[in-house]
Amino acid sequence: MTRLSPSLQVLASEHADADERNQAAASVLAIVRTWGPQHVSRAVPCKLDDDDLEEVLQHLLIRCATGTSRFLGSTEAEAYAWCTRVLDNKARDLCRQKRRVDRGIGTTDADQDEGRTCEPAVEPSLESLLAIEVRRQFEAIAEEFSRLHRRQDIDSLRRSLRCHIEARMGAEMDEQIETYGFEPDEARSPESAARARQRVYQYRSRGRVAGCEALSSLVAQARFAPEEVAYTQRLLGCDTIRAARPGWPSGVRGDEAENMPRAPNRFS
Repeated sequence: MTRLSPSLQVLASEHADADERNQAAASVLAIVRTWGPQHVSRAVPCKLDDDDLEEVLQHLLIRCATGTSRFLGSTEAEAYAWCTRVLDNKARDLCRQKRRVDRGIGTTDADQDEGRTCEPAVEPSLESLLAIEVRRQFEAIAEEFSRLHRRQDIDSLRRSLRCHIEARMGAEMDEQIETYGFEPDEARSPESAARARQRVYQYRSRGRVAGCEALSSLVAQARFAPEEVAYTQRLLGCDTIRAARPGWPSGVRGDEAENMPRAPNRFS
């Protein structure tokens, strides 16, 4: 019988190469598929469909290989207990999301499925699974802007976030000046180029501040655990992310937030 703990140890290691990690991920997936979906279906207080269960399994693979809470044990009992805890936590999180959707007005099953990204995890690539998870987190960050900022600022904030992330991923300043710096139909001149460069710097700074604030808000609401957002936190360049605390006002929407006191917008 294939053991679970050796594969978890490979995924937790910083020294394993890509082939070893992908083989270990495939082994973990094959083992957990034999009992994980049945366990989750019995353990959670809501009904999860096949796509939900697949999302839970993909989440387990991501947690095996990223973040600060990887498997640190050595026995099979510890391996199964660790996997069970990760599966249960993610499944309960999906149930909480479903309850939030159910409290909405006019939602349908199609609305709940819209935007779902669930890739088959056969012969899994950890890099592609991580990319899916990071994309999901950035979509949540963009949506969180409507809770934290005035409606008229949201489009500009999302543009700033894109500019910042592109820069963090290696975009050249000249390329970003053309994309973000110049106003429509602005004539090119040394003076306008200097203004465009300054706008790009402002976009980058604003995108980092707003993105980190939104990510911290999501973690504080327990939408994501701190260890789940470790890669996104590094990509944004955030210094710290606060953990969830009781009483966080997760229900404030953009319309309500406009009537709440706020710091002045330095970038308007």
